[in-house]
Amino acid sequence: MRETGQLEPFENLDVLADRYAQARAHADAPAQSRLRDEFVQEALPFAGRLARRYRGRGEPTDDLE
Repeated sequence: MRETGQLEPFENLDVLADRYAQARAHADAPAQSRLRDEFVQEALPFAGRLARRYRGRGEPTDDLE
């Protein structure tokens, strides 16, 4: 964690994944599907930052996005 109290991107993703796992453990199948979709939407900014980090390193941009 930074001194400002803000979470680093990996910490944010860890917190998000923990919340998802806990919620999913107590959900029925339709709710699990909805939770998965919400998790993916919330994780997209992290995935975008990660893709930009590796842009120009030999992987096609479409594969990174």
